[in-house]
Amino acid sequence: MEKIAILGGGVGALTTAFHLTNQPDWQSRYEITVYQMGWRLGGKGACGRNAALEERIEEHGPHVWFGFYETAFGVLKEAFEYCALHGLQPDSPFQSCFPDAMKPKSHFTVMENVDGAWKPWLIKMPAIPGEPAREPGEQLVLAIRWLQQHEAILLGLVDGAANRFHIRPDWRTSFANVVYKLTAKVVGHTPKVDLSPHSILARLFVLANHYRQFINDKASWRARWLAAAAAFLAARMLAAFSAALDEVFEHTRNDEIRHIWHILDIGIANLRGVFEDRLLSRGFETVNDEDYSEWLERHGCHVPWSPLLQGVYDTCFGFENGKTNDPEGLHGRPRSASMEAGTTIKGILQMCFGYSGAYCYKMQSGMGDTIFAPLYLALRHRGVKFEFFKKVESLRVKDGLIDRIEMSRQATPKIGLYEPLRIVKGMPCWPNQPLYSQLVEGEELERYGANLESVWSSWRGTPSVLKAGTDFDKVVLGISVGALPALCGDLMNAREDWRQMLTKIGTTQTQAFQIWCTKTALEMGIVPDPAGELELMAGLGEPINSWADMSQVLDKETGNAASVQYIFGTLEDAPVIPPHGTPSDFPERQKARVKEESLRFLRAPVKAVLPRFDWNDIYDWNGQSGETRFDSQYWRANVEPSERYVLSAKGTSKYRLKPGGSGFANLYLAGDWTDNGFNAGCVEAAALSGKQAASAIQMAGAK
Repeated sequence: MEKIAILGGGVGALTTAFHLTNQPDWQSRYEITVYQMGWRLGGKGACGRNAALEERIEEHGPHVWFGFYETAFGVLKEAFEYCALHGLQPDSPFQSCFPDAMKPKSHFTVMENVDGAWKPWLIKMPAIPGEPAREPGEQLVLAIRWLQQHEAILLGLVDGAANRFHIRPDWRTSFANVVYKLTAKVVGHTPKVDLSPHSILARLFVLANHYRQFINDKASWRARWLAAAAAFLAARMLAAFSAALDEVFEHTRNDEIRHIWHILDIGIANLRGVFEDRLLSRGFETVNDEDYSEWLERHGCHVPWSPLLQGVYDTCFGFENGKTNDPEGLHGRPRSASMEAGTTIKGILQMCFGYSGAYCYKMQSGMGDTIFAPLYLALRHRGVKFEFFKKVESLRVKDGLIDRIEMSRQATPKIGLYEPLRIVKGMPCWPNQPLYSQLVEGEELERYGANLESVWSSWRGTPSVLKAGTDFDKVVLGISVGALPALCGDLMNAREDWRQMLTKIGTTQTQAFQIWCTKTALEMGIVPDPAGELELMAGLGEPINSWADMSQVLDKETGNAASVQYIFGTLEDAPVIPPHGTPSDFPERQKARVKEESLRFLRAPVKAVLPRFDWNDIYDWNGQSGETRFDSQYWRANVEPSERYVLSAKGTSKYRLKPGGSGFANLYLAGDWTDNGFNAGCVEAAALSGKQAASAIQMAGAK
């Protein structure tokens, strides 16, 4: 029986454990132990209940699950089903993933600054029934259909636009007819569309459908030739559409026309880039050395820093070192903005056209309650062991293997097994601090105020060591990449690919705050979407730039607030960051920065979202007035190495290692920082990585 040590308790680590334990005979093959620093699971998604303040939910930041999260949702649904089957959370209001724990959301908003005034721009995503579009070719076709719908709206708003968006009789028409005849012969039927020189996008829709078939037929020289010809023609048609679009726009001040123009302009540039750079055949990674917005500009985008694109960078924290206020470059884009083009366009196709059901889903309670409690309960019931308060200090290498894991035991459970969850309104929940009464050192820890989740804490645990062959046979490294340079010195010295990965992959600090209010968002002036819901917003300005009304969680707390708002953004790196392991007040100083940024936001920028917000609308636990009412709210600086958001800056994916390709025979990797096929900082990337790590372990055991 192999002993597997899983280091870390985030989505990637727990997904690895879940897939390993999905095998009916797993207990005869593995003994699995999860080692976690501090008292709770979750990684960057950890949250806690504050018992002293009406069991309020305190998050690392807002989390929304997108509809394309197929792997992550698969694990979560199984966890809920397992918990329900075995009665592991019998009184919880969440007995299923859908519809109990997750609710669909099909609208989101980006904020647009027009003549110095912020205006909300509502984006509605359609419900997509059936199986998700899994391969990029199918997603490309759906994107063209979506652009056709926007073209139809624009034609109804702008006189004479139709003539400009039709192919004019020239060489393109003749070439198109030749290509269509050849494609019809190859695919066995004539395209059901008017082949006279009419709508560019209608012809492109048919051409793209055939192009998918040619790309998939890699053995036929005729298919390869036709794919090249179709890609060339598609790119030329899109260039003609882009030129016509520029003529139509003429800097209109009509909001609706401008919004559709932006969508069409960005969409056409994306499609044109896919065809011109032959990304479906050559691979999306071939353009990863370019920044996404710069790549769009190269392919004819007139608005490479549109509010739409700024919203993408904001929600992905896509700024090196968190410098959102870096002196602006071309088109108002910060010079620090950096997201690799191939990874981003692949992700956007997946996000916008590869989902099933709704575009995204909002959790009905905290991330810890909704995600990590059922995962923990299911895994523990299956037989996975959990060792809390075990902080990894270093991985040691010998003869090409992880030979030992140096750790410190931060605290000792009194009865041998720490029970981490409390019940709140029937729900198993993670507290916002250790349950001190269960710990031998509990009174001292509470009195000392030790932060067991900080690498800068002066609290020192008891050294301990896990040895290969005795305590573990295989290791899953599920700790986020920001923490690894301090833990993996031996690995960096032993292998150049590790040194490259841990020096090239960037991370950034983030900040978040929550305000509970005595009024609803509607009473404070927000404009709801057409469904009467409240939007998710991005692009509010820098550095705090995104907002979500999360009032759906309030009935899981015990207070009387009318609403709760989650607001977040990037936090620029401090000039000097102390070495890990050195006692420092660095986290407290960064938290003070976040408080000042939060107050600055609430003094003015918040009016873009909540125009009637007043300081006395804050639900205060301290009986204060004015700005001091904020003192009882929740804010945090995500500056710990494992909390830092993993960036997909241009040219960095090539340095990522695969979950099963660590270069050390007994080491596997799990997290959104690995080369997992999605390569972006999100739950789905972490889940994909965890699944791949489990598969690699199983394959190694089968040899």
